[in-house]
Amino acid sequence: GMGVLPALLKKGLQYSVVKYKRFLHNYAESVAGQVLNIDPLMYEEKKKQSAKGHKRQSVKAKKIIEQNMKKKREEQVFKDEQKFEWLRKSLSQSSGKDRIKQFDDFVKLACPEVQYKARQAKLNMCQKELESCRSEAPAQFWKIHLFLSCHSLVDEHLLTINKKLRRDIVHTVKSLGFVGNARMIEKELEKWLPSSTKARQAITEDADNDSTCCRFQLSFMGHLMENKEKLEPDSRIQAFVPDMWQRKVMDCVDKNESVVVSAPTSSGKTFISFYCMEKILRSSPDNVLVYVSPTKALVNQVAAMVYAQFAHRKTDLPPGKTLCGVFTRDYRLQPQSCQILVTVPEVLDILMLSTVTQEWVRSIKYVIFDEIHCLSEEHRGTVWERLLLLVSCPFLALSATIGNPESFRGWIQKTELAKAEAASVKASRIHLVVHENADRHAYLQKYIVAPDRDPGQGKVHGPDIVSCHPAGTVILQRVIERGLPKDFTMSTSEALHLYDEIRQHFPKLPSVSVAR
Repeated sequence: GMGVLPALLKKGLQYSVVKYKRFLHNYAESVAGQVLNIDPLMYEEKKKQSAKGHKRQSVKAKKIIEQNMKKKREEQVFKDEQKFEWLRKSLSQSSGKDRIKQFDDFVKLACPEVQYKARQAKLNMCQKELESCRSEAPAQFWKIHLFLSCHSLVDEHLLTINKKLRRDIVHTVKSLGFVGNARMIEKELEKWLPSSTKARQAITEDADNDSTCCRFQLSFMGHLMENKEKLEPDSRIQAFVPDMWQRKVMDCVDKNESVVVSAPTSSGKTFISFYCMEKILRSSPDNVLVYVSPTKALVNQVAAMVYAQFAHRKTDLPPGKTLCGVFTRDYRLQPQSCQILVTVPEVLDILMLSTVTQEWVRSIKYVIFDEIHCLSEEHRGTVWERLLLLVSCPFLALSATIGNPESFRGWIQKTELAKAEAASVKASRIHLVVHENADRHAYLQKYIVAPDRDPGQGKVHGPDIVSCHPAGTVILQRVIERGLPKDFTMSTSEALHLYDEIRQHFPKLPSVSVAR
């Protein structure tokens, strides 16, 4: 009878772990917005450089190379056309958003000749879908992608557009209500493809209507606007062009150096964390990265994001190793067999001080301290301080609300000097990267959860989520005296809303819907 209880406890624990794994998987798919696929992670191998020099090519060799390249090009066009035909046949089985994603993914990889056909097909699809829409939300979605289709055709295939497609683009932009933009497109196309007098007359009939897509873009397309800071692509990142401050942090991570990062919310700190994780995952299956979050709720969120980002690569891990582990007071999910451990500071403090886990501690190659400003909290701050003293590997300290980042970095540098002196080793340098200007679109919308109370009896019926404009979170007198806070950000729709409110008091200001 005594042996039954441990068996039941073990079975209950296994069920709890399986249940939590299922929760993480569902959470990860919710974060990623798609079903997770399998794709093995390949470890980096040192590239051997050839010592042989390059011989000068002869004219005949160059001609052969050109012929081979031409042949490969023709083969690539043929393959892309076949893929495009297969794509068109399979689109009927997909939903609207999936079809747009399939088109966009295909265009990224296709050759220019097939890109032109694919963008035309996308334009026609968006027109048909918009005509069949019965409600406002789906119609808005198709309007956005219809406008983007017209923009990409004019922007990427200006010299290829024929007269029929030209008329379709101008008519489509005009039907969306952007007569000013239709006129601008017509003028641009007129330089390369002169139209008839009748076609020119059709577009100039609404000469008094200067409405453009400005309001539409600000309201619904802020997340698609280009970064105003023009940067060259970075070979380390293929998905997008990183900001300058992100490049600085990546440089430090590549050199295995510690960095304090102060950047506003929604500016790209999560990407930096993923870059650091990618480096550890590719280095060796024995290396470990620890991600420290201040609360259990954030631990679950980060674990799901890690799972969504990297779970498709877990098949390449050796036996006994797992990708992501979680360790809180409520859950212990493979904490010492994982490569990325997500935990709270109190648990990491116990692991760092325990004599049993010292071999595992030595395998830690990077630590990410999220919300490092929690170090100033009265009750929990001592734990964060102790971790900074105990950690012997490089770390990232991330925060959006460090009031005095230079002083904070100086204090951490002093602790590093004290640690190095005690261990008789060279002290590592602590870098500081501060990002103040919100060059990217602010994705986060602000809301307040307000209970719906009965004014008569004071009973709470349920929570009511109310939209909150960022301008309502600041004190006017402080703004007059000190200006707006450095971490104050607005989405494009919030900026438009604020401008409209200001314009009610200053009616002479120009309307956003009119080109100026």
